[in-house]
Amino acid sequence: MVAVRPPEYFPNLDYLALMATVSTFVLADTFQYSRQSLQNRTRLCSRDGVHWLTVPLKGGQHGRSQDATALGSDPTWRKRHWKAFLYNYTGTPYFVHYQAAVAKYFAHRPKMLADATCASVRLVHQLFGLSSRLIRASDLPGRPDTLLAAVRQLPQKTLLLPRLSAHFDRPQVPGSRVMDFEPPAYRHNCEGFAARVTSLDMLFHCGPESMARIRAGVRVT
Repeated sequence: MVAVRPPEYFPNLDYLALMATVSTFVLADTFQYSRQSLQNRTRLCSRDGVHWLTVPLKGGQHGRSQDATALGSDPTWRKRHWKAFLYNYTGTPYFVHYQAAVAKYFAHRPKMLADATCASVRLVHQLFGLSSRLIRASDLPGRPDTLLAAVRQLPQKTLLLPRLSAHFDRPQVPGSRVMDFEPPAYRHNCEGFAARVTSLDMLFHCGPESMARIRAGVRVT
């Protein structure tokens, strides 16, 4: 199966579950950037509740694709975001095992939104030990900018769509399937339970057992 989704900034467990269920995952960086999405922001579980991190963008870029959307000129966002990870997750059971890899991400200096988001998705993919193939749509022939156009470029045509994102783009694709996902509950820093924070939150708290618990919540119909 194949899935096609715009890259998101340190994506949540729903996104991770989709990557874990398919053999090929297309990072649709050629699709138009949406301000109403999680493409340039993520949520951390803070001691004071949920905390948003937003990647700043240059103004006046409405209608551009992620790979054509420039980041803002303030370089301090990387330092601020890394400090937020340190503040909220130092002391969690497994943060020390992944700290160096996350720190390395923030040492990079991306200029375009797609470079920042694709790198964060690849890091999550690596740390969770996923085996699915990741492809940027900008690397496919013709730079497809719709879901159907991207699927046509791949030998595997069975498309998997997440039910929670049915509003995104649900074309009539013969043989397409739907994924339902129930995020696993686990103890973390937030009071109560915040299900849709960055997937790294679970990794820092649950470590190697995270992936088995995520897979247990996936149903494909």
